[in-house]
Amino acid sequence: MYSRMEFEHDLMRSARANYNLGELQFMQNPREREVYERLTVGANATLARLSSDIAWRVYQKSFQQGGDMFMGRLAQTRQLYWVFDLDGQNRYNLSPGGAINVQKLKDWSILINDCWVLGAVHAHKRFVLETDINGANGFWDANNNRYFVTGRELVGLEMFGYQMEKTPGTNMTTFVCDYQGMADRASLTRYSNKMNGLNGGMVEKMRLLNWLKGIRI
Repeated sequence: MYSRMEFEHDLMRSARANYNLGELQFMQNPREREVYERLTVGANATLARLSSDIAWRVYQKSFQQGGDMFMGRLAQTRQLYWVFDLDGQNRYNLSPGGAINVQKLKDWSILINDCWVLGAVHAHKRFVLETDINGANGFWDANNNRYFVTGRELVGLEMFGYQMEKTPGTNMTTFVCDYQGMADRASLTRYSNKMNGLNGGMVEKMRLLNWLKGIRI
């Protein structure tokens, strides 16, 4: 697990190159950015600080909270909100008593999403994939030439020592931490550098598709 100092050090090593900390996406309250820009001096620095603080809270909670982690496209994962008491209008992962087993974040960014993954990876938690992936179009957004967020999460799990596991008698696809040393070495720098180095080439896609079938190359 990161200490706060280690987290900040790792974040600042990769932040300028790989994360835009001034670009928090306020999904539920799009006018919040305007408020910060009006009321603060150096709005980008303020938003960067806010992004870092939220990312740390998400990482900590993802590490500490028990239970499996549920991932996939929003159309599927949102169906689990009621299971974790997140279906209320103002219920989010960081609300008092809110669960973080499935993502419902008021404030979201790629950095924050990576921290959700890393917290659970450092705790060697099991991940459950709620979206069927039947080909590369399940994780690669050809229209925008990039990985879907679910694809980014899958790349991270493969990179940090997870293996696909089918639950007998069900269609459930889960990922378990088979190589804990790889998981323990997971970091924001390694994760973001990896994603920035990918281009969606055929070999790259086939590697991920094979891994999704339980084949590690």
